[in-house]
Amino acid sequence: MPILLREIAVAAGSQKLIAGQVSDLEAEGHKTDRAQLRYIHKNKTAAILHNHGPPGCDECERRREETGSDHKVRPRAGLAFQIIDDILDVTQTSEKLGKSAGKDVAANKATYPQ
Repeated sequence: MPILLREIAVAAGSQKLIAGQVSDLEAEGHKTDRAQLRYIHKNKTAAILHNHGPPGCDECERRREETGSDHKVRPRAGLAFQIIDDILDVTQTSEKLGKSAGKDVAANKATYPQ
């Protein structure tokens, strides 16, 4: 299996994206600490973004192979994406977002603005 497909499968699997989503659902209505919130966010959409740069990012892949680096930018970008999504949910209108605003608050989700 090509490396990219394997990485996507792992990121979308039970140890990453699914685990983050399950933890997110279990945290609804409960007080969460920063470590649990970080775990949830790192293992949702951030898990997918962590392993993959922009399409065609051959330079990123080449550097990864050369250095064995796990790219510190990608995991941070994925976590930043989730944090920004949380903030936008409470600061923007549904019209600006193109989706329902305030869903996280209504569902009593674990979020950074909480």
